[in-house]
Amino acid sequence: MKFCAECGSRLAPNSKFCGECGVKIQDTCATADTTSTDVSREGNVAGPSRPSVNENVLNSKLDELKKKFNDSKEKMSKKRRATYKPDGGKTVPLEIRFLDLKEKRIQRIFSNGTESAIMIHSDATDTMATWIRHIKEKFKAPLEVIPMRYSRGEFIVLPSTTDINELKRLCTGKRKFLGFYAKICARFKLGMQVWTCGNGE
Repeated sequence: MKFCAECGSRLAPNSKFCGECGVKIQDTCATADTTSTDVSREGNVAGPSRPSVNENVLNSKLDELKKKFNDSKEKMSKKRRATYKPDGGKTVPLEIRFLDLKEKRIQRIFSNGTESAIMIHSDATDTMATWIRHIKEKFKAPLEVIPMRYSRGEFIVLPSTTDINELKRLCTGKRKFLGFYAKICARFKLGMQVWTCGNGE
């Protein structure tokens, strides 16, 4: 019975190379029979064998690839953080139409104009709370409004967590517009006039 002098693994009869570590078998390989006590010189013949040369090379290459991947991922993450601007990049225009206290469409929102709606722009991460702030900035006043959508013959209130994806889902079908209604919660102190023309769209 022969054992490899390099890793201590048991060798097959007449083998020229160790099946575990790949080392060429020389005359220095340890030999023993079933009665010899030299077999257990390292005490780990029956235990788990050490990784072969091929396994070590493979693990080394795998670690190198993992490091390159993590470095690349970190660079891309830093680049995204550096280039992201909350008010910049690609935005989506939203149309805001107005309702009076009786939920009638306001056809002229300014006494000196003809506009029946305003436009704001939304980033992908904006929610209803951000859109309401944009509306107030348009009027430069603490305007109190309730965001609503017209659905199945009635107006429904939109939650403050509504985002652009949810709004797009609601704004489908014929005669739909990408945006929402803003119900004015106070009598018009901003020079607005009420010209109503029925409910909805």
